[in-house]
Amino acid sequence: MKRIILIGLLLIVLLVATYTSYLSYVGKFKELSGTPHNKYEQFSVTSLSRDQLVINGWYLPGNQCQTLVIVAGWSENRTILLDWAEYWQEQGFSVVVYDPRGGTGKNTMANREQGDLQAVIAWLNQKKIPKSNIVLVGHSVGGAVAQAIAADDNYGGLVLVSSVYDMNQTRKMIFVDRGLWFPGIFAFGNMITDRVIYGFKTISLTKIWRDIKTPVLILHGTADEKSPIALVRERINSKPKTTLFEVDGNHRVFLDDGPQRQQGSAKIITWTKQLTCRSN
Repeated sequence: MKRIILIGLLLIVLLVATYTSYLSYVGKFKELSGTPHNKYEQFSVTSLSRDQLVINGWYLPGNQCQTLVIVAGWSENRTILLDWAEYWQEQGFSVVVYDPRGGTGKNTMANREQGDLQAVIAWLNQKKIPKSNIVLVGHSVGGAVAQAIAADDNYGGLVLVSSVYDMNQTRKMIFVDRGLWFPGIFAFGNMITDRVIYGFKTISLTKIWRDIKTPVLILHGTADEKSPIALVRERINSKPKTTLFEVDGNHRVFLDDGPQRQQGSAKIITWTKQLTCRSN
């Protein structure tokens, strides 16, 4: 009898984990809430990930050497931080905003999103914009994606806004949000089903962090429930080139809190202006 109960519980965990995998990756298209007010160029690229999803975005040209690329989080599209992009363009910087996973909400654990960002960067390289003058600005899971890409090359800068720093913890939070007991067990099941169905591996952001050589700016809320501030401070202690800007608020503080949103945008520009322009 006990064996039957254990097998039943295991099947429930795997079924829930599989269903969660399906819900994450089937996605739902999210309509754009606006367009840029100033000069911009629309572009489309093919993701370098296995599914070769079409990625759409806007390029807002400026006259400064740096180009800031906003990497949005889960189920977000290019309009989520469009006000930041337009303000930065007014300050003279070129900015790219695009739809990770094509704005479809086909979220992965920072796996296929890396191919989306790589395709956007390749498009910028064709415009003669070197990686050394590209500043990656990642929000939430977009921050995890930006970290993974920044570790592979010499970028001009990396900005992490309410970023994720532990993908296993993020998996657990998915099930916490769904009100399930023992979220770690379901997260483990989800990790297995992701690997079996999609071939995804859980990326180690701790290892990736050690490989990042570019200057880093972190914007984070002290009450962030997705990535505790203690974890952020731990990261900073291991990398002296990192600047931390703490504010009162949760994971969505830079999205929902108007004054903090404006302050965060201004902080990023002030920090970016201190970076050195490079030719390669």
